[in-house]
Amino acid sequence: MEVVQKLLRGSNLSYEEAYKLFTDFFACSINTELTGAILVALNYKGITPEELAGAISASRDRMIRVDLNEDVIDTCGTGGDGKRTLNISTATSIILRALGQKVAKHGNRKITGFIGSIDVAERLGLPVASDPDTAKEIFKEKGYVLLFARAFHPAFSKFAELRQLIGVPTIFNVLGPLINPANPSSQLIGVFSPGIMKVMAEALFLLGDFDRVIVHDKGGFDEITGSDEVLVYEVRKEGVKSYRFNPLSITGSRLTPPIVTSEDEAIERFRSSLFDHSGDDAKVIALNSAFSLYAKGVEDVDRAYSMAIEAIKSGLAGDTFRNLVGE
Repeated sequence: MEVVQKLLRGSNLSYEEAYKLFTDFFACSINTELTGAILVALNYKGITPEELAGAISASRDRMIRVDLNEDVIDTCGTGGDGKRTLNISTATSIILRALGQKVAKHGNRKITGFIGSIDVAERLGLPVASDPDTAKEIFKEKGYVLLFARAFHPAFSKFAELRQLIGVPTIFNVLGPLINPANPSSQLIGVFSPGIMKVMAEALFLLGDFDRVIVHDKGGFDEITGSDEVLVYEVRKEGVKSYRFNPLSITGSRLTPPIVTSEDEAIERFRSSLFDHSGDDAKVIALNSAFSLYAKGVEDVDRAYSMAIEAIKSGLAGDTFRNLVGE
């Protein structure tokens, strides 16, 4: 196959070639062995923005779309940092709803951590949708919905076993947060590796997906923990820019990352982070909420952080959580 030879020579694919390749993957036009060889070759060569953009477009064309008729925000990241923290992105999404944002969070079950967004939702009773009609119904009532990724991307299921067999990260590891079926207008995207950030940002820019903020915590986390410097990429209409951010400039002190040792602990600390503003867990959630609001258009990250902390301190976050779970 010509595309394999091209990849093995170290040549890059065009957007159109990558789009066709992934369209063929999803249509099962390429056998499993060759698919594996192509994924490994692509990984070994290094993914380009054009290749990732082509893969994103092909994936979006195969997903089950959800039209919510409103601008929504997402906090879905790549996962995969292996750090086993409480589910920061989901807690962040609740703070955002408390602050008046409409939320359609893309999420899945646990893969490398103790607990994923859908696991949290099932334990606590947060509203989850596995089809467009249910998503619309929940969103109309709550202004918030968790979209179960596996249900909206059935074409991905056929690659699960192959990805396990390959045993190394592939382009599929970064596609998840980039293919929300509700097409969010803004998003905070935490990533497990700084090496993919520039490619991801430029791919999103090529596709016209603006108001995205991509972050990686230098402590090795795929979300902001307040324990170390953060590498940031912004995707705006004007272009892509990158910089480093020191959370101490907001928090005033280094925070302890919210690492947990069990699913039960993850659930307990998740809930308490929404009710007790004084602990480090709440401050971590507030930091991620601040950058989510910044992605949406709040110009001052410091102000956005104060808004998030106040939402917890005032009880607004807790009330929002109780409303979402029906307490």
